Amino acid sequence: MLFPQDAEGLPMPNREVGLFEHARPGDTLMIPFQCELCHFRNICKRDPSYGSTSDVETLKYLRRANLDTFWSRRSSTVSGNLRYFNTLRTMSHEAGMPLIPERGPHILEDNFGAGLAVVVLKKSLTKGRNDKFVQFSTARRMRSTYSNFWYASVNTPLTGLSNFDDKRSSFLSDAPSSSFWFSRFIQGFHGRVGDKVKQDLGISFAVMKEMLDIFEARYESDPSDALNIEMAYFCYIAWLGALRGNEVLYADLGETADLVVAGMTFKSEQMKPHVPLVLQGKFKNATSISKHIFLFSCRKDLEFAASVKTWTLRMLKLRKREGRTRGWMFAYKEGPKKGEPLHMTAYESDIMDVLEEIQERRPDLIPKGLDVKDEYGVFRSFRRGASTAARNAKVSPEDIELNNGWRLREAARGKHVASDMLSYYTELSQSSKSLVRFSEALLVS
Repeated sequence: MLFPQDAEGLPMPNREVGLFEHARPGDTLMIPFQCELCHFRNICKRDPSYGSTSDVETLKYLRRANLDTFWSRRSSTVSGNLRYFNTLRTMSHEAGMPLIPERGPHILEDNFGAGLAVVVLKKSLTKGRNDKFVQFSTARRMRSTYSNFWYASVNTPLTGLSNFDDKRSSFLSDAPSSSFWFSRFIQGFHGRVGDKVKQDLGISFAVMKEMLDIFEARYESDPSDALNIEMAYFCYIAWLGALRGNEVLYADLGETADLVVAGMTFKSEQMKPHVPLVLQGKFKNATSISKHIFLFSCRKDLEFAASVKTWTLRMLKLRKREGRTRGWMFAYKEGPKKGEPLHMTAYESDIMDVLEEIQERRPDLIPKGLDVKDEYGVFRSFRRGASTAARNAKVSPEDIELNNGWRLREAARGKHVASDMLSYYTELSQSSKSLVRFSEALLVS
């Protein structure tokens, strides 16, 4: 059982005695209640065997689920409801009105969702990635998984009451995962275990500069080192675009190459020096495959060893040397997944090695005692570092939103695959002054 803890992991004093440990007077007036024995019979259609370790464990989980359900409401709410219920019962009895409905018995069926609650609780005790146990957000996925399967089964009628448009739909459901009891259980369970959010440390301007210095030195030593070129380009565009690690893997090789060539030939007085990047994919909440173009600044007074344009050209040259001019920028080169996009962790170990090298020679940037592999990650470190650097550089909230809000924006209006990307890029280039301000601000300390 988890309770609030301070920064050192020590238990904080509870405002309520016996928090999540026992039922309170009035709890059963707030939710439908069945004891763990009844729940077990509803789920398993038999009596438990008290000589069975599995059955005894299930009964313990069911009691835990009931307690979590009770504690989905504060003690003051429960006691207040109890007082008013006693008044309601007394007055209705005096008036001769049978207002109080029957409490049971319930049917011999798990329509509460108690069985699913057991699975959620069991999942919550499995080993987590960054903590002893998985987080609430992971454990609760059992609910959505169960709901999806329920809706795909014969239990859901193909016709019925619903409200539907092209974006959202709602319909009546009798799935146990949608029951009143289960909703209260989830609330109580969440309140008990809480959320422990582990944020990746951001890559600062100084750390990014050191990384690019290392990549540049390696390139000068061996221009054919493919891994070094790929890592440098990955880190550069992730940081300049404030991209999450998985978003970098949306990079489109062919479209980016085409627009780089177009950008080197097409000039306009309104344009600022930049290099394009095309991301393509079916982004979350999008109704179709869409594309987004980033314009990264190529200002000449940058403090980095080489510009993002230089590394972009090196990357495109590498891919051409490998015989690829189309497809994903970062893809598996061999095996059954050849041509498919890499997983975002493909370079993580090597990038962490670079950060540890910086830690060794620049402890003023990354403290000696810091566990680099635990505190940094490719998923959020570049995005967090870039966003912080932008705020430090006093980039306007509008420019930060213009850069960081691309995913929601493209999901909403989507540039379809059939779109003429050259025309779209030409149009965007006329607005390059605003589109490059975010990345431009990151390039100088």
